[in-house]
Amino acid sequence: MKRPSKGRRALARPRSDDASSTGRAGLDPSASRRKRSAKKKVAAKKKAAAKKRPAAKKRPAAKKRPAAKKKAAAKKKAAAKKRPAAKKKAAAKKKAAAKKRPAAKKRPAAKKRPAAKKRPAAKKRPAAKKKAAAKKRPAAKKRPAAKKKAAAVAAPLRVLVVDDEPEIVELVAPFIRALGHEVSSAEDGDAALEKILTDRPDVVLLDVMMPGLSGWEICRYVRERRELESVRIIMATGMGEEMNAATSPLYGADTYLDKPFDLRELEQAIINVRRR
Repeated sequence: MKRPSKGRRALARPRSDDASSTGRAGLDPSASRRKRSAKKKVAAKKKAAAKKRPAAKKRPAAKKRPAAKKKAAAKKKAAAKKRPAAKKKAAAKKKAAAKKRPAAKKRPAAKKRPAAKKRPAAKKRPAAKKKAAAKKRPAAKKRPAAKKKAAAVAAPLRVLVVDDEPEIVELVAPFIRALGHEVSSAEDGDAALEKILTDRPDVVLLDVMMPGLSGWEICRYVRERRELESVRIIMATGMGEEMNAATSPLYGADTYLDKPFDLRELEQAIINVRRR
């Protein structure tokens, strides 16, 4: 079949104005509904196709370029080459400094001390000799002081108490008797001197200030007689310790007691004068 020419085509096509006018006025409403339904179907198909598509895969991380790796490796090699060179330089400096320092002088070795000579072992004595030596040893002698103590305790003494105060005599006499000694008493100086000459007591507890002869006068008289040398005199006075210490040796007393005195002090004074 022969195609119509261009002029004929132009004549056959309707004008746009005419078509629009005919479509608006002469088209039927069912055609417009069809277009709308067709559009809806196309939109539904697009949605279904979009749902069916798989999720987009993540892109892998971009690999480093080989050129950058080569550069980093080259830098490391260069740094490694520089390190041994620096170490060599430091070692060379240390050697040079060590050469410059003078060598320390060695101390002379300490002289060895000569070995101490061993002492010869002590010879052991035979058991028989030890026993014989033990038998030969004499028994240990008792000390003379112990003998004097035993004699002082064992042998009773004759004690004369001279004081013008009867309270003192009544207090002292029973105490001396309780120690195991014989006791007599006198209240003045004259009676005291008479008993000393007749009874010859071992110890005299003598007051100083009393009627008749004083204690100092009696003490001096006793010390001037050889037959009365064994009589021991204890001066007892309340004149003060300093006065007693000065006058008692002056008149020949063996010891003294400062009134008021303790009975234990009297006991010790009797023991001390008896030892002389």
